[in-house]
Amino acid sequence: MNRVVICMSGGFDSSVLGGLSRGAVDLFPIFFEYAQPSLSEERASLLDFCSAMDLRDPMIVQLPPLQANDKSLSLPYYPFRNLLFATHAAVYAQHLGASEVWLGFIADANATAFPDSTDLLCTQVNILLESVYGSKATVTVRSPNSTMRKRDLVMRAYENNLPTDITYSCYRPNGRCRSCGACKAVISAFASAATGLSESKRHELDMLNPYAVANVGQ
Repeated sequence: MNRVVICMSGGFDSSVLGGLSRGAVDLFPIFFEYAQPSLSEERASLLDFCSAMDLRDPMIVQLPPLQANDKSLSLPYYPFRNLLFATHAAVYAQHLGASEVWLGFIADANATAFPDSTDLLCTQVNILLESVYGSKATVTVRSPNSTMRKRDLVMRAYENNLPTDITYSCYRPNGRCRSCGACKAVISAFASAATGLSESKRHELDMLNPYAVANVGQ
C-alpha cells in the first residue's frame, strides 16, 4: 500500500480527505504549529478525529510563529504558510519513503484571500522539486479534492458517516465563533447539502455538523 503524508489541521476539509482515504493508502498525518490562535482547539480536534478513524497520531511540527494579515481573524492569510507545509511534509515523506504529500484544497477555496490554497501551489512545488533535485525528488505534492466543493465534501462525509462534528475549522480560539470566514463556509456548505433532504436525513446530517445545536458544546 502506498504511503502518503497528509497535511491535517483538525479542520473540516483535511479531515474529510483523511477519513475518505483511510484504507485506500497508508496515511501519515502531519500537523503544524505556528502560534495560530486556535492551536489548542485544532490539535485536540485532529487527535480526536484520528482516534475515531483509527488513523495514526499525527507528526507534530513546530514552525516559527507566523503572522496573519488580519488581526481580527475574520479571514486571516498567513503568507507562505501552505508553501511551508508542503515543503516540510515533502521532507517527512522522503524520510518515510512515501510517494505523495496531500493537501486539503477544494474547488471553492477563496483564492483571492488565500492564493496558496489551490492546485497551482502543488504544480509549482512539484516543478521546483523536479528542476532542483531531479531523480532524487521522489515525492509528488497533490490536492486530491481540489475539484470538489465544500458542499460535496459534506455529502461525502454524510455518505461515509465521518465524525466531522468534532472538526474545528474556526480561526478563533475558545469555541467556534460562527462568524469568521472558515465558520461561515462550513455552515453554508451544510445548509446547502441539507436542501432537498428528508427531515430524517437532515437530522442525520446535523449529527455530523460541528455547528448544529447538539454539537456546539463539543
